[in-house]
Amino acid sequence: MLNIDSVEKGLVIDHIKAGKAMEIYHYLNLDKMDCSVAIIKNAKSKKFGKKDIIKVE
Repeated sequence: MLNIDSVEKGLVIDHIKAGKAMEIYHYLNLDKMDCSVAIIKNAKSKKFGKKDIIKVE
C-alpha cells in the first residue's frame, strides 16, 4: 500500500474526478513553483469509486 505523509504546511485538494489531477496541476502552475507536490491518481473512494488527490507542501 502506498503511504504519503500528512501535510504540515500546505494544502490538499481532494475529491478530484479520476484522471483530472494533471489538468489541475497545470492550471494552478504547480510545475513552476518550488514546492513538493504529490499526485495520487485513481485512489479508492467509497463515494466515487476512484478519485485523484493533489498534495502541495
